[in-house]
Amino acid sequence: MKFLLVPDSFKDSLSSREVAEAMRKGILDVDSGHETMIYPIADGGEGSLECIQVAMGGQLIQTETVDAVGKKITVPYLRDGKKAFVELAQASGLATLVSTERSAGKTSTYGTGLQIRHALAEGVTELMLCVGGSATNDAGLGIAAALGVKFLNEEGHDFVPTGDTLDQVHAIRSAKPFPDLSIHILCDVDNPFVGPRGAVHTYAEQKGAIKAERDRLEENMHHLLHVFHKHHFPDVSSLPGAGAAGGVSGGLAALFSATLVSGIDFFLASPTFHKALKACDVVLTGEGKLDHQTRHGKTIAGLTRAARRVNKPVLAICGQTDLTPEECRDLGLVAAYSIKDADMSLDHAVRHAPELIAQKSTELIKQHYGCPQ
Repeated sequence: MKFLLVPDSFKDSLSSREVAEAMRKGILDVDSGHETMIYPIADGGEGSLECIQVAMGGQLIQTETVDAVGKKITVPYLRDGKKAFVELAQASGLATLVSTERSAGKTSTYGTGLQIRHALAEGVTELMLCVGGSATNDAGLGIAAALGVKFLNEEGHDFVPTGDTLDQVHAIRSAKPFPDLSIHILCDVDNPFVGPRGAVHTYAEQKGAIKAERDRLEENMHHLLHVFHKHHFPDVSSLPGAGAAGGVSGGLAALFSATLVSGIDFFLASPTFHKALKACDVVLTGEGKLDHQTRHGKTIAGLTRAARRVNKPVLAICGQTDLTPEECRDLGLVAAYSIKDADMSLDHAVRHAPELIAQKSTELIKQHYGCPQ
């Protein structure tokens, strides 16, 4: 049989390719005659840069910048001619911070903005910004500030806003220093800017915000929308995907007319992927956690849509799954397996992920494709 291996990364554990290699080992342990094809993929979140380089080539450019709390770091972006791919999680990602540094209200995307500024100084005119895995809730104003947009407080002084200080923005001065710049944002979710499914209520807790802080952050996001309206920027309040990465997508859509693109759809549009999909018998995918958010733009949801069009079955191996078997089938999966058993600690599952994925892949193949036990 021919298996197409198309997993997302397992956050804080394995890259997309590492997950796929573990799956391959499990499949070949059943029958060395099986064929496997690996297509590393991401949805605009962590790991996207690696997957884009595998699929499209390009040159990694190392840049000196700062992380989400202002510490100096050196991280790459990918350049291909006049086009640059920047992964937000490289400089402004949650995974780059220790737990005591995580604060949705105090972190900034300014470091990602410095990466973009470097690319623009090198002659880039088209930017693909991969968002997801952010540590921030500043609506991308840190990025905008690094690119020359001025945010003024009530006294007329400019500053770099964070989630906690969005309510201090009273005026915006945008000189459009890069008039030829075209920005496309690869979004891994379809959450709106504000509201029950918005940036704050969906993601701020995992970025360190307690209930009272989340209420304040939500108020600040509404204040920013009011300021956008006052300055005649586009209304992004209900734009699908505007809530991604703490509102980065919405902020840049308002300030730079950035267009939002489904991250997974971007990857799956590749002719190489479609050729591999048609040639395979079974698709095996996975991600760190399979939950209700998976249905809102994540890798597996996009992959099952593509596979359904050519009648290919899709099975998933995940770190954890919170969906019932019926919900998995509604998502388009034949079945979903978790590598973490009920009595297994999360730390053990993370440390032993490669062998657990391989074991689960072997179990899956034996159960579903009639191989001898």
